[in-house]
Amino acid sequence: MLGENKNQFSLTCATLNTVERINNQSLSSFYPLAAAVFFLASISAQAGTLIDFETIPGGAPANGLIISNEFQQAYGVTFRTIATETVSLVQTGSAANVFGFCLSPPAGVQDCTTANHLYQEDPLVEAVGSFFISLGGGNVAQGYGLIVDLDAPVSQAGGVILDLDASDQWTVRTYSDTNGLMQTGQAIFSAGDPSTGDGRSTLWFFNHQTADIREIRFLYTGPSLAVGEGFNLFNFGQLPIDVPLLSVDTSRQLFLSGRIGRTYRVESTDSLPASN
Repeated sequence: MLGENKNQFSLTCATLNTVERINNQSLSSFYPLAAAVFFLASISAQAGTLIDFETIPGGAPANGLIISNEFQQAYGVTFRTIATETVSLVQTGSAANVFGFCLSPPAGVQDCTTANHLYQEDPLVEAVGSFFISLGGGNVAQGYGLIVDLDAPVSQAGGVILDLDASDQWTVRTYSDTNGLMQTGQAIFSAGDPSTGDGRSTLWFFNHQTADIREIRFLYTGPSLAVGEGFNLFNFGQLPIDVPLLSVDTSRQLFLSGRIGRTYRVESTDSLPASN
């Protein structure tokens, strides 16, 4: 429930794959916060795997630490790159300026971020923490990107891309294999979309009816320019078939899916209290 004064209506799923789309332009005013609420709630509710890089199995996080198979034994997750770059940890406030140049601070923000810090106004600033992974940034072209492989397929995957600004564009794709051949989903995030921008966290999230996600690819598809990306809050899990799904995408649409013949009620409010 989002608040006390609610508008209520019911939706009945006609088929297993039915998705009701509710366009509401008023969502734009609180999209980043609402999306963050849904995202964090899904992490806590699904009892899946969350990788936030604040701890490293068998070691400790450190600025510049190369990341590949450190999470495989504990979580069945490995990280690699599409080209010749390396995946490494970056610490907020470190000398490694992956982002934090204060290109365009949000309205009302008087001071710039320091190296690799999200703006304090970002809804996920606390969840992102002190460490994230990056490919190093710099002047890049198409073909630059990150690959996340899973030992076992899942139906749910999510996370954040940090500092998607300037003319950046990232295409996120899911695959049922680990060779990048059998694509099962895609989402494109471009600078200027809701919740993108300098020192901001941009959510990506996939919820499938079947466990068909074995690989996730983050491909840079913007123009060749200086990119300073980060990735964090990787979460993976299985969505129980009896649990209805409500999510928000970057075009400010609500998605509801569920089982055949079930009736679900969506409740809304004009405000989103910080405590709920």
